[in-house]
Amino acid sequence: MKQESRMNTVSPADRFRVRSVVRARRVVATLLRYTITVVAAAPAFADTSPALGMRPVESQVWSIGPGQHVAVRLACGHTVRGRIASIDASSFTLLNPHDGKRDRVIPYSFVADVKSKHPLLPWILAGVVVGAVVLIVVVHGTPASPYVHGK
Repeated sequence: MKQESRMNTVSPADRFRVRSVVRARRVVATLLRYTITVVAAAPAFADTSPALGMRPVESQVWSIGPGQHVAVRLACGHTVRGRIASIDASSFTLLNPHDGKRDRVIPYSFVADVKSKHPLLPWILAGVVVGAVVLIVVVHGTPASPYVHGK
C-alpha cells in the first residue's frame, strides 16, 4: 500500500517542470498561430496600385531579361516560345529560330503569362557524365596506390 501511495504523489519539483513545459508549449503554439496569420494576411495588405510600378507581365519580362529563352502564353490561349531580343516600354521582341518566322513584337497587353525556359541539354549532358563517372568508380573501384601495400 505504501508503494502505491508513493506512486500517486507528485513532487513540487515535478509539478514545476510540467507547468513550465505546458507554458512553453502554449507560447510556441501562440507564436505559431500569429505567424501563420501574419503570413496569410500579408498579401491582402500589400499595395498593388499600378502607379507604384510596372504591370506584373512587364516586370516578369524585365526580370528575365534579354537573350533568355521564354514561353509566352498569350491572352488568346496560344503559347509562343523563343528568345527575348529586346524589351521596350510597351512591348518586347521575341526571336523564334525554330519556325523560321521573323521577329515577333508582342505588346504586354496581349500576354497572359511569361515563363523562363532554361535549356535542358547542358543539364542532361552533365547528368550523363556524372552518372558515367559514378558507374565507373563503383564497378572498377578506386585505383590502388603502390605505396599502400608496401611494394
